Amino acid sequence: MPSKDGLCDKSRIVHHSLLKLDMAQELKTSVLYELGELGDVDTESSCSGDDRVEDLKHWGTAAGGEFYLVDCVRNHGLNPLSLPETLYSAYILFYLVYFESPKSLLICGSVFCQLMATIALQSYAAYEVAYIVEKDYKDEDFDCSVEDGWLRAVCVLVFCMLIFTELKETFDIGRWLSRFPTSKHWSSLRLRTFKSHQTSDGHTREILALKPVSGITVAGLVHLTISCLLPKATIGFGLLYYGAGYVMFAQTSESLLLNCVALIFIIEIDDVAYQLFIPHHLKTLLIALSDSPIGLSSAEFSQSYYHLYLFFGLAGLPILLCGCFILLQHRWCDSTYHDADEHSYAEPILIFVAAVLLAATSLRVLFQTWS
Repeated sequence: MPSKDGLCDKSRIVHHSLLKLDMAQELKTSVLYELGELGDVDTESSCSGDDRVEDLKHWGTAAGGEFYLVDCVRNHGLNPLSLPETLYSAYILFYLVYFESPKSLLICGSVFCQLMATIALQSYAAYEVAYIVEKDYKDEDFDCSVEDGWLRAVCVLVFCMLIFTELKETFDIGRWLSRFPTSKHWSSLRLRTFKSHQTSDGHTREILALKPVSGITVAGLVHLTISCLLPKATIGFGLLYYGAGYVMFAQTSESLLLNCVALIFIIEIDDVAYQLFIPHHLKTLLIALSDSPIGLSSAEFSQSYYHLYLFFGLAGLPILLCGCFILLQHRWCDSTYHDADEHSYAEPILIFVAAVLLAATSLRVLFQTWS
């Protein structure tokens, strides 16, 4: 017959187990209610764990608790950003980590030379495309009546999408840099997690955001803008403008596809250089940074900013893409202007101005100036 102490121990164990189950159920209900208020999860149609036990038995024994993906996103802050895996990003990261260190000359110097050589190659190839297009347009040796008009439209549209991807990549790099505080002296990149709280619909949520605490000097920001953002944006806008004409001037379907392949070859030069020249142990540094994006705190993220950012990403970019396609179509195929000498200098200047505006907007220079 069991002793009284044994019965008491068993009753306490049962009591604690029931208490833990009640707390887990309350936590689950509160999470469901919170997500339901946000509209992220349909709590009415969510089935309970007991209803799914029979369906999940063939998967094995559960090794952890359930969680919602939106909760994991909140652990990276609001609107998290990381650097893309490109040669430009590699130089920016190595500059922030190794500049003024013993490895600076070896790492930063070597990557900087590779970056300048890559920019020179891309710029020269883009210049040759612009020269061919301007020459054909000036000599009136062009015709937009290709064999398959639909194929030309598809090729130009896809090409514009590729260039927009490059420009958006440039914009995101600038936005990532804009999240660094300004410092008087250089120090190696250091990150720290900060906690804030966001109140919405009467519910308070904890936001964990990874923020840079090392800062970046004004001279360093100017250097990175001139060496990375402006060249990348200028090449992108130049290829967008002259590359569209290069595609539209193709006379046959075969030459149309070949012209597209040639332009893609120019676009991918920097990615090829990154994959070839950057050692793997240095690439892991950039990969590790992608797993630790820099997010915004609740004080930096407003609902108006969220709706504007969401609208521009989901609707603004497609509208801008279609408008750009129509303008390029009008410029190279529907325009009656044949004196190209007047615009031979104006067009490159406008391309550079567009690149400056993109870089300044991404770095929030214009917003700081206007405010």
